[in-house]
Amino acid sequence: MVSETLPRKIYNFSIKHWIYSGLILSLPTYYFLFIQLFGRNLGLINSNGIITETGLFIFWPFFIVLFLTSFAKTLSDKYNEKVMFNGQYVLRKLLSSTNSLKQTKTRRFVNYITDHHGQTDLDPFQNITNPILQIELLLENIRETLADISDIDSDNIGISILYKTDIKPRWKWLHSINTPNDLSKSELISTSSTSARQIIDGKKNSVFYADKHNGERNREYYPSQKDNECGGIGSVICRDISIANEADYLTAIMSITTYGQQICATNDNDTKYRIENIILPCFENRIKLELSLLYIRHMVNV
Repeated sequence: MVSETLPRKIYNFSIKHWIYSGLILSLPTYYFLFIQLFGRNLGLINSNGIITETGLFIFWPFFIVLFLTSFAKTLSDKYNEKVMFNGQYVLRKLLSSTNSLKQTKTRRFVNYITDHHGQTDLDPFQNITNPILQIELLLENIRETLADISDIDSDNIGISILYKTDIKPRWKWLHSINTPNDLSKSELISTSSTSARQIIDGKKNSVFYADKHNGERNREYYPSQKDNECGGIGSVICRDISIANEADYLTAIMSITTYGQQICATNDNDTKYRIENIILPCFENRIKLELSLLYIRHMVNV
């Protein structure tokens, strides 16, 4: 679970313990009522009804506490409003992206029905399914979604999938977008400090560094020529999207890298949580479906 930031902790406390915040915000009212009733006897106001130095001395702590509480609550409300807006925006983007893909696939199926209506000697699986094309569209949608929510130019986002099967156990590029001057297939596989290698070696299922420099220091990211051209600035996400049951039928690794811009601040745990646990899984489930179809095609064509 993502760790809570200070504004979120303040907001959650004010919601859970609303009676305390209500009492604090009403303290000045209670105080002035108190000194009107007992102030003269206690020396808090003089005979003319003017507050004394002692009264002011007691009042200022109340005022400071009230000011800080009001400020913290306002900050928390603003923070909560921002979180809700970001969450709704991400949801809209995911719905838009997935609906677009479904519509594209539906059109292809309808066209197939139209073009082959009345025929009986058909092989729909071979003719209709096109998993590589679908995966290409999914990767483009991931890139566009990440560009929108992180305010990064999509040209500065590279994404690729490396895979092999137990039928053809040699690593191959399935698809790559915007990765010129990046690491070659052999470099990714043979270099022990690449993010992909952490997954190949079974050390991790996911690698995410908002700042590539941290990944490089931890020997879980190996910079490419393109990184050097951008001063090493950027983020890296590497995910295991393999198709497996008791055996590893198809091993696949998806890599996402940004160049010249970070996908989020290093300590932005909220954005990292949304990307790792909401955005990417939504697309990965679709990618795994297409990878399964791709594997079945390999089985049929053996």
